[in-house]
Amino acid sequence: MTGAPFPFSDLLAVSGAALELLWWPGTRLLGLAGQTTLLLALLYAIHRGLDHWWPRAFGWRGFLTFTAAGTVVHELGHALAAMVLGHRLRRCHLFRPDRPSGYLGRIDHEPPRPRWRSARRLSDTIWRIAIPLAPLPMGMAALAAATHLLGPGALHRTLNTLTDAGTAAERFGNLFSPAPLAEALTAMLSLLGDPALWSDWRWYPLLYLTASLVSALFPSEEDWRTLRPALPALAVLFWVGSILSGAVAGGGMMAAVPLDRFGALAGAVLPRLNAILVLAGMIGAAALLFAVVVRIARSGSGAVRFHQPLHQVQTDVEG
Repeated sequence: MTGAPFPFSDLLAVSGAALELLWWPGTRLLGLAGQTTLLLALLYAIHRGLDHWWPRAFGWRGFLTFTAAGTVVHELGHALAAMVLGHRLRRCHLFRPDRPSGYLGRIDHEPPRPRWRSARRLSDTIWRIAIPLAPLPMGMAALAAATHLLGPGALHRTLNTLTDAGTAAERFGNLFSPAPLAEALTAMLSLLGDPALWSDWRWYPLLYLTASLVSALFPSEEDWRTLRPALPALAVLFWVGSILSGAVAGGGMMAAVPLDRFGALAGAVLPRLNAILVLAGMIGAAALLFAVVVRIARSGSGAVRFHQPLHQVQTDVEG
C-alpha cells in the first residue's frame, strides 16, 4: 500500500505565512518611523557614553552642571506620567543630587489599588510601561521646544529646507533608505560652518541644553528594572499596533479606521524631528568626544572615578 506523499509544499506555505505574520508587523512599524528609530538608537549609545565619561573627565560637580537641565526634564516626565495615571506623588525631587548613591533626582509614587485582581494586573502593566518610558517623549518635546525658542535664524532656515525637500516617502521615514539622514547630516555640517550661527548668542545656551537633554533622554538603569516585567506586554502592543497600521495602509478590513490624519501628522512632524535629532546627535557626540579627550589627558593626574549617576523612580506598592 502506497501512502500519500508528505505535503512539504503545504508545510512550507504555512511556515512562511506564520513567519510573515510575526516578522512583517515589526518591519511595518519600523518603516513608519524608521529614521527616527535609527536616530534614537544612535542617541542611546551617545547617552550611555556621556554617563560613563563625563563624570570621569570633569568630576561630580562638573557632571551635575552638565546634566542639571536634562535631569529636571527626565524627572518631570516621570512625575507627569505618574499624575496622569492617577498615582499619588509622595516625593518629587526634580534635581537633588546625592553623591554617595549617585542619584540625581527622585520620584516616589504610589499607584492606585483597584479592587479586582485583573484590574490591578492591568494597571500595574500600564504604569510599568508608561512611567519608565516617559522621559523619552518628554525629552524629545523639550529638544523641539528648545530648538524652536533658541534656534538662530540660520538653524531654522536649514530645518525648513530639510522639511520641504525630498519626496513624501523619504520624508516619512524609510528604515532602509539612508538618503534623508545623509541629507540632514550634510546640511547640519554646512550649518556649523556658517559664521552667522556662531555670532548669535542663542546658539550657546541651545548647545548646552541639547547636550544636557541627550545625557538624560533615555530611561535609567532603575527605569529599565521597573520596565522589565512589562516587556512582553510592550512587545504585544508593538505587534498589534504594527498589524493595525499595516491593515489600514493595505486597504484590508481595517481600512475604514480613520488613521489617515495620524499618518499626515506624522509625515509633517517626523522630518523636522529627525533633523533635530541629527543635530542633537552631533552635539552629543562632540560633548562625548570632548569628555573622552579630557579624561585621557588627565589619566595620569589621579582623578577620582565616580560610578554612573542614576535617576531614581521609587514605587511604593502595597503587598
